[in-house]
Amino acid sequence: MYHKSRVRIGFTLIELLVVIGIISLLMAMLLPALSRGQESARRASCQNNLRQMGMIFHMYASESSGGKYPPMQFQLNSLFHGKIALGPLRSAIFPEYLSDMRILLCPSALQNTRSYSEGDVVLEASDMGRGYIYLGWLLDKTDDSDPTENVRQIFSILPGFDQMLVDDVREEFMPKQCSALLQAAGSKVLKAYLFDDLSNPSTSFRIADSNFELTAVDAKTLGNGSSEYIYRLREGVERLCLPESTGDAEETAQSRIWVMCDRISTSAVDFNHVSAGANVLYMDGHVAFVRYPGAAPVSRSMASFFALLQPLSRAYSTSD
Repeated sequence: MYHKSRVRIGFTLIELLVVIGIISLLMAMLLPALSRGQESARRASCQNNLRQMGMIFHMYASESSGGKYPPMQFQLNSLFHGKIALGPLRSAIFPEYLSDMRILLCPSALQNTRSYSEGDVVLEASDMGRGYIYLGWLLDKTDDSDPTENVRQIFSILPGFDQMLVDDVREEFMPKQCSALLQAAGSKVLKAYLFDDLSNPSTSFRIADSNFELTAVDAKTLGNGSSEYIYRLREGVERLCLPESTGDAEETAQSRIWVMCDRISTSAVDFNHVSAGANVLYMDGHVAFVRYPGAAPVSRSMASFFALLQPLSRAYSTSD
């Protein structure tokens, strides 16, 4: 008499748990690698954005007076209100030189991820610094080894500023050259308030497009090269900080002057690339990833400077 053997269908609970455990282990091993691969792709896309901005700046300079790059987004409506952003002046480059606003959004930045993939993006004037940082002046003494100044000491004389803007700045020292830039810009704004019409767009453009003469006792140690001026970025400005070497000195100087970079700050959440570093566009058009902390503008002191300016520009753009 024959007995049919019973065929078992399915898995036992132990077998299922073993399979789930193996799958979980494989996912734990593969997900970090996939995440690194995605970030590597986003970083490459970010570098491509900055290279395109470099070409836009060169095109603008070829047609502007004195070969200047676009000024920073700086448009005053009054002494206490305007549209200020750490980016290029919107009206200067859009739409004649820049037609796709997505170029100004880093795909790695969390706040830009959705906008970057939605297709057409139009940034308002006050949003021009949302993805990258651009100032429009030559800052050649902003490494951590250059002279610095205490951020709190500068703003403690202004009621409310010390608490409102600086409490979150963990690194309290910013480059002294940046402090000189702020003071010179403030002086220009005050003179325009007293003698000009601040609501006239040409007044704001004149301020943002001008070189700044420094009047401090140590002006020559804070100005570009050995001068008493902080100059606008323009073709040929690299001659002010030529290296001592000969040969391709001019090209070398251009390759060391930073023009635009990823957003960085003293807070990790304000980094485009999760505090690992930043892509930097240099005047000769090349883009390099600089680890944080490193050479300017990815230095600790510049992170403090940017951490100070970002909330200040937002408050100024949204104030009544």
